[in-house]
Amino acid sequence: MTSKEMFLHNVDEELHSAYSSREDYFETEVLHGFKQMQWTKKVIQALESERNRIIADLLSNEIVDNILNWMLEGKFLKN
Repeated sequence: MTSKEMFLHNVDEELHSAYSSREDYFETEVLHGFKQMQWTKKVIQALESERNRIIADLLSNEIVDNILNWMLEGKFLKN
């Protein structure tokens, strides 16, 4: 598992906890690397945004890797 995938896992865990919270404030740590209290709704928005950014980054990297591997194999050339 890469560091980005591990970070995505941590963001997902904290996002799940934020959705499960019934408090007005939620303590988050994964976004900034230190604990801080924020409005729960703002934490959910920030974590969802970060999760979407990480997923887009991982997906785009995988697509580019697949294209480069396809080109390396020479399948783009017509015989």
